Formats: sequence, structure tokens, C-alpha cells
Amino acid sequence: MYILTALLLLAVNAFLYVYWYFKKSHEFLNQCGIPTTESHWFFGHMKDVVLMRKPVWVGFQEMYEKLPARKFAGVYTLHRPAVMIRDPELIKLILVKDFLHFNDHGFTISKEAEPLGNNLFNMAGDEWKNLRIKLTSTFTSGKMKMMFPLMTNCAQDIKPALKEYFAKNEPFEAKDLCARYTTDVIGSCAFGIDTHSLQDPESEFRQMGRRVFQTRWQAILRTFVTNIPASYIKRFKLTFFPDDVSNYFMKTVHDMVAYREQNNITRGDFLDLLIAIKNHKDLEKIKDHDEGDLEKFMSQIGEKSVKSDVEMTVELMAAQCFLFFVGGFEGASTTLAFLLFELAQKPEIQTKLRNEIISTLSTNADGQLTYEMMKKMPYLDMVVSETLRKYPLGGILFR
Repeated sequence: MYILTALLLLAVNAFLYVYWYFKKSHEFLNQCGIPTTESHWFFGHMKDVVLMRKPVWVGFQEMYEKLPARKFAGVYTLHRPAVMIRDPELIKLILVKDFLHFNDHGFTISKEAEPLGNNLFNMAGDEWKNLRIKLTSTFTSGKMKMMFPLMTNCAQDIKPALKEYFAKNEPFEAKDLCARYTTDVIGSCAFGIDTHSLQDPESEFRQMGRRVFQTRWQAILRTFVTNIPASYIKRFKLTFFPDDVSNYFMKTVHDMVAYREQNNITRGDFLDLLIAIKNHKDLEKIKDHDEGDLEKFMSQIGEKSVKSDVEMTVELMAAQCFLFFVGGFEGASTTLAFLLFELAQKPEIQTKLRNEIISTLSTNADGQLTYEMMKKMPYLDMVVSETLRKYPLGGILFR
């Protein structure tokens, strides 16, 4: 009886403390003079998002529409206060002019519990700056040109997949087709493996990739609750991604790096560039004619020379490859799917785009698409840009 009474009192006290702490936290924006709307004492403004009733971006979109039409307004995600910027000039200051002061995305990770989370997106401060400088040379248009043949090779597998759909003469799910293609491209360019997702929709890499984007309550909690001890993250499995998925991507990179180094193999892909950095190769030797990108970034962050105090371990390489996958897969596949959908609805635009592609390909004797030829298709660029305008990828930008 005494034990039950003690436990009950403990539970009541714990609830009262949480209630007091959250209510106190929800006074912060008003104390700062930042306009906001009434919020739930626990969920803040994100009740439906936390309860997984709505996507994160929908929750913020609804808040954007409810908030007063001012340059900025306050939002609570659980107990965390945030400022939603509405004014284009303020947004430009944060993302461009004062970018150096706003490079942190606000996500905290435990390197021990989530090694794949130790990527550029989640880093902050000097750690982010030093790695960003190192990786700048891997994202130039020259490096994209190096990887372009890998992308076109993957595109060859689309033909038989499309023929199967055409033979049925029925509507088909474009998102699945595009997702399988982007899986093959990223698997080849980032991880250096042939995933064959277009040939086999249930390939292991494709299955693991699907699970990365499955909504988990643990990931929702981690998004809104900060400073969780690493021991708790491991014990209660509060990681952003399932352990077996993380282990799979980590092992894939580890095995591929070991194989390439042992056999002195190069493919001209993203992993090659990371291996070059890992082996302390001079950045000047792996830069290309777009080296101005590095100098521009160095100037933007106020650095005059490249620092070499970043140790590119295999674990750190795996985290960057995983970021390549997460950042590229969903965005590219979704944009491609919407582009195909729009072209199906507008045959006159489809015909004009097709004629431009055929005309451009005819300038090459073997009819093969090259990087230079792709850059000479202005209408294609317009179609992609209009798709991105109508269906923007970045529902929210955290800083």
C-alpha cells in the first residue's frame, strides 16, 4: 500500500513538473515580444504532427496561414520556441548574407548512437565549417560531369521497365518508377554499387531505402525533443532510422572502401572523392575547372586557406554517403514523378520538349546524351524549373 501511494505521488509530482516546465516554456515568445497564437500546453502548435496525423510541412503550413501577417511570428514545437520568418528580405538575410551565422539546422544527434547522423546536415559551428570546406570540391559541376556517365548507364534500364507498362496500356505509378531509377543512380554515384532496382523492385538496397522514409514515432520525437542522452537513445531505440538499416548502409560503405583501396579501383564517383580526402590527397589535385566554387565559399565564410584538421574516417564517409541518399532520393524521384504527370496532362508541352531532346541528340554522331548536350536544352531546364515551382521540395527550412 505504501509503495503504491509513493509511486502515485511520484507520478503526480512528475506530471506537475512537466506541466509547469512546458507552461513556463510557452511564455518565452510573449516575453520576447514575438507575436504568436494560443498553443496546447504540451504539444504546442504541432499536436497533429506529433500524433502523426499530418506531415510536418502541413503542420507548419497551417501555422503559417493562421499567424498574423507580420514579418515573423512565433511557433512552439512541444516545449521548443521557434520563429517562423515570413518576410522575403529577412529570409534572404538568413540564407544568404548572414548565412555564416545561420548554418545550424537545429537537430542534435549522438555520434555514438547514430553514426550515420554525423553528416554535414546535422553538424554546426567549426565542425560543420571545416567539413563543408573539404566537401565543397565534391559538389562542383565538374564533379557532376564526372558522374554523368553513371547516371546515363542507370537510365538504360528504364527502357525495359517502361515497355512493360506500355504493353499493359494502363495507368501506372510514376513515383515508383522514378524512385527505382533514383535509387539506382544514388547507389551507383554515392555508394559505388549496382542496385538494379529497376530490374528488381524488391532488391535489398531498394527495400532498405524505402524503410529510411517510413514514418516512425521515434523520429518524430527526436525531431522535437533535444538533448536526449546517448544512453537513452540506444536503450529506447530513439534513433531516426532503424538499427538494421543504419548497419546496412554503414557496412556497404565500409566494404566498398576496403575493396577499392585493396584493389586500387576508381570509378569517378562521390565515394572516390571521399576516399581521396580520407587519404589526405591535396585538394588542388582533385579540384577541377570549377574550383571557383571553393574560393567563393571560402570567401563567404571568411576563411583564407583550407584547413586539414578533418579526419575522414570510414564512419564519417558513410554518414556523408547516407546524406547523399536521403537528400537526393526523395527530392529527385518526387520531382521526376510530378514532371511526368504534368507532361501527361499537357501533350503540347510534351511534344515540344521531345522535339528539343531529339534535335539535341541528333547533333551527336552516336546519338548518346552527354553532359554538355544536356546543358544545351533550355526548354528542358524550363520544364524542370516550372515543376519545382509548382511542387517545391523544401516545405520547411530549419535554421
